[in-house]
Amino acid sequence: MKIPILYDFKRSFLRISTIIILVVAIALGISLSYLTYIMLLRTQLINSVALHIEKDGECTIIGTIFDRKGTLIDGEINIIRNGMTIYSTSSRKGVYMATGSQLCGETPDSIEIRTNVMNFNITRYRGERIYHLYISLSGIEERWKGIEFPEDTFFTVYGSPDAWIFVNDTIAVFKLFTISRRTGHSILIVLSANISSIDLKPDLLLYYSTYRAFLSSEDSFKNLSTSYRTLEIKNIVEVYHIDLDPYNDTMILSLEKEGAIGMNTISYGGISFEQMYIEMALGSGGMNILVAFFPIVMIYLVNTLFAKPKESGALEFILARPVTRFDIYLLRYLSGVLTALSSATLYVVSIAVSSAIIFGITLDITSYIVLALGLSASFIMFYTLCYTLASVTRGKTYLATALALYILFAFLWTFIQFAIALALNIPLIGKEFTEFSHRLNHINPINYIDVVQYFIKLKYDLTQEISVANPYISIAVPIAWITVLFIIGYKIFKKIDL
Repeated sequence: MKIPILYDFKRSFLRISTIIILVVAIALGISLSYLTYIMLLRTQLINSVALHIEKDGECTIIGTIFDRKGTLIDGEINIIRNGMTIYSTSSRKGVYMATGSQLCGETPDSIEIRTNVMNFNITRYRGERIYHLYISLSGIEERWKGIEFPEDTFFTVYGSPDAWIFVNDTIAVFKLFTISRRTGHSILIVLSANISSIDLKPDLLLYYSTYRAFLSSEDSFKNLSTSYRTLEIKNIVEVYHIDLDPYNDTMILSLEKEGAIGMNTISYGGISFEQMYIEMALGSGGMNILVAFFPIVMIYLVNTLFAKPKESGALEFILARPVTRFDIYLLRYLSGVLTALSSATLYVVSIAVSSAIIFGITLDITSYIVLALGLSASFIMFYTLCYTLASVTRGKTYLATALALYILFAFLWTFIQFAIALALNIPLIGKEFTEFSHRLNHINPINYIDVVQYFIKLKYDLTQEISVANPYISIAVPIAWITVLFIIGYKIFKKIDL
């Protein structure tokens, strides 16, 4: 036997339009990940460093290709001099090597690299017979020290290495990638060559530690880790997954070979790959697609589930069965809420899965949960507003009013913020306006996602802390918004003549 109200709920939720909405939510999540990937490409996702070694009339160029995550990439390499290709080769497992007399003489202008992701070239940094190395906090000496290369040896470094060290006939170039600033997880790529060895393979020990550079000299020494970690460098290109102290910002490198030691430092306090991903994918720019699209879906849902049936008399027909007005109002409302909740959840899950596949990176589970709940709250707040509006208006009046509210919250809100700020003598830039804007966004169902993003960005050091930000208020406001509007809507629906 069919229970009328449950049957009506099932028909309200399990419809073709709902399935289409859920599929679109998944597609938008995947599209956002791909869009983020394209945006990262524009910031040169792929890069390379190379060494041009000239010794005793023999010339070799060795290099490596990598992406922003420190993953080695294969590609085709053309070495250019005076606008002409003088040598072509390809990389294997991210490493390429070129040897020949045509590489001697005048230093090549650039190395052109073609990968399946992008094409680019790396220009040279002209080598010098003397390069300067800062011995930092080593206990040996604290000054700039010149180290001379062996006689008849000339180095040119291509690309943009973070540090390089020469020790006992071996030169090493370092590239450090901070994957997560929050945990300190990083990838260190070392390109090195032993010029006294026929196969150029190094045999080095690398010791590293960290300290915080922007402290006083005395405090820096106190914060310097007394235990150095050790890495063995056996191959021309080595890739190491390491964990650096997230509190510190500078890595000390000490390279040892046969008792000789060279040192240098690398700063790792900049933006990490994880932060870049969050800024592009979960920032306001990344969410614009969803924020612009889904409020219209909520307007459509209310029109389909409530406004149109109310105007056509379908709700009056349902009331002829053993159901109450509250049953109809609540369960049709819950059908839309369930659609909004499912859409937000599937959207976030699709982002997490597709980003893990495309980037190999995911956020912590708490951030994904917060994002899903925040999106759900935003959708449900606007849905509740439209649902309450449908209790008061009919047909075209509902659609016109709902669209007007959508335009107000989505496109005119910034101007409203500016107008109110000017009226209250609040400067339009600076901390005071940021705090004012944060407060005001709580009552905008579309901009509420900015409130949620603030807490995620704060966790990943992508924004400054706002004194007025309170997670309890951020939770209480949507609950109050939804509850009050639902009660008002039902009170009106209870009294109107269907």
